[in-house]
Amino acid sequence: MNKLIVIAFVGLIYAFPVNAQHITDINFADAIRKDCSDCIDADNNLQPPAKDLKKLDVQNSGIESLEGIGEFNSLTVLDIRGNRNLSSLPNLPVSLVELWIGATAINNLESLPPSLQLLECNGCPLTSLPALPATLKRIFCEKSSLTSLPPLPEGLTDLYANYSPILKLPNIPSTLYVLYIYGTKITSLPPFPDGLSYFKITDHTIDCIPSDNPNLWIRDINGDRISTTLCDGGKKAGVMNTEATTEKAVGKCVSGDCENGIGTYVSKKGEVTATYKGSFKNGQNDGKGILTFSDGNSYNGEWKNGVIEGAGTMTFNNGKKSTGIWKGGSLWSGTGYFDFGENGTYYGKVNENMPDGQGVRTYSNGKSFTGTFSKAKAVSGNGYLFYPNDKHSFEGAIVNGEPNGMGIYSNPNGQVFSGNFVNGDLEGSGKWTSPNGGNYNGSFKNSQFDGYGIRTFDDGSIYKGNWSEGKRSGTGSLYDKNGDLDYSGEWSDDKMANPGNAASYKNDLWESAKSVFSRVTFTGWQNQTINGQKGSVDITDELHLNSDYTLYGTRETSVVIGDTRYSGKINISGSYDPVTQIIQIEYGSLIEGDELPDGLTWTESGTGNAKVYENDKHPGYYIISSSDGDDDNAFEETDYQ
Repeated sequence: MNKLIVIAFVGLIYAFPVNAQHITDINFADAIRKDCSDCIDADNNLQPPAKDLKKLDVQNSGIESLEGIGEFNSLTVLDIRGNRNLSSLPNLPVSLVELWIGATAINNLESLPPSLQLLECNGCPLTSLPALPATLKRIFCEKSSLTSLPPLPEGLTDLYANYSPILKLPNIPSTLYVLYIYGTKITSLPPFPDGLSYFKITDHTIDCIPSDNPNLWIRDINGDRISTTLCDGGKKAGVMNTEATTEKAVGKCVSGDCENGIGTYVSKKGEVTATYKGSFKNGQNDGKGILTFSDGNSYNGEWKNGVIEGAGTMTFNNGKKSTGIWKGGSLWSGTGYFDFGENGTYYGKVNENMPDGQGVRTYSNGKSFTGTFSKAKAVSGNGYLFYPNDKHSFEGAIVNGEPNGMGIYSNPNGQVFSGNFVNGDLEGSGKWTSPNGGNYNGSFKNSQFDGYGIRTFDDGSIYKGNWSEGKRSGTGSLYDKNGDLDYSGEWSDDKMANPGNAASYKNDLWESAKSVFSRVTFTGWQNQTINGQKGSVDITDELHLNSDYTLYGTRETSVVIGDTRYSGKINISGSYDPVTQIIQIEYGSLIEGDELPDGLTWTESGTGNAKVYENDKHPGYYIISSSDGDDDNAFEETDYQ
């Protein structure tokens, strides 16, 4: 018999878990079951869904051991807060983005996951932290036992270390936005970056502030302003340097001193009445004041020359708030809510009057994106994004500003690409559809058809074969809209290499294909690993060929486990390429099957490829076979009985 071509079956008839991780801590097992019932069985063994779980919340569950957590290798968020008897951690999934360990007994962290962006250790007996990953953005370690901090990574935006016995801060990265250290033993500070906007300390514990940023928001434990001297001398912290950009609306003073004092001023514009209560200077809002609108919107904060300027909070009639530092009537930095009209809304961190930091973008179609923004551009996160400039959208994961992972891209022409994206390009297996009915299902490279794929054209004709850089190239077959074969052979630069052979191919290939499937029953075996032991199972396929080279039928499988034989039967479908003699099989629904032992299941979906050979030992008969190269999934069957 001819040497087998190495073509692996990627979808098997059934799937058996191999060496499933057992969770020894009963409380941990129960907490997993509560958060993800499909992730663990009745014997506390992890199941396949555990490998795809993104978030695990096991707070306040009485857990003493997290052994087995490493098997959750897609986990991005782990919340174990409140497990007060948990004193140590095993190796954590490298995929973690957020780690919440507050109010546990954990007193040592040997290392942190390389992609971690948020670490929370409030109330932990930790005295030190390991080297911090470069990806870390936020640290929340209040009321901890930390006496020092390691070097802080460039990119860190938030540091909360209140009520911790820290004596000294390391150099502060230029990206730090919030620094809260009240209740610590720190008496001096390293230089502050210009971007630091929020700073809380215990009053009178620090001699001076190492920053001359006039917009730096400095408060004590109670949120009251502190007028600590700047380290470069002379000035007081928190002084705002602003300029007027608009004038106060026309109206009337109804009480108090609306020129240079405290008063109440009422104005009306259209149907909306505005009432300002607060400080005035030279007849304009200046100082602290509250502006309330009859439509439910309001602002409470600082003013300069009639303009919202300084620290304040805008509350909208939908319940959203914008709070932080304002310039010229617009939120300059802080947390805010933006309404972009037909292009949706944004709520989250703001810098320079743009989405910048963690936030949520919500659109009129109800879809949203949650993640990190930089200068209004999404740089990391998950969800739906619409780009109004060129009218395209993407739904999936964003990493470093580009689509990465499984996602769906739509362009303004109505074309849709779906599959696995790498740095913005569709790579590997994917799909493409056009608004006119055309589609492609197959391999991609740099977002172009590349490799084996099946393309349905707008006129209904179908090409099955190889592609290169978006063009048909290599071996392939073209079928008309009725499913009849027009040409099968070589292609080059999207054209038939030998178009004159099309007619002769058509009849010869069909007759050859009919002879292969003249006997519909094929029997054989397939290698499989069951409970860690390699062996083979008996299979019987019934394959019927349609005139368009599609296949349909059933597969029966028989396997011995222990001393018992189990049998199952499923529907199958697929296609046959008469040129390459490749069979593609797609496994369908379960028709019938014996009940398998606990932990073993029949799989009702999957796909596979195999090659047809002439049976050298029995002329006129055929063999269907495949192998993955090391025979772990070797497969062979024949129509010779």
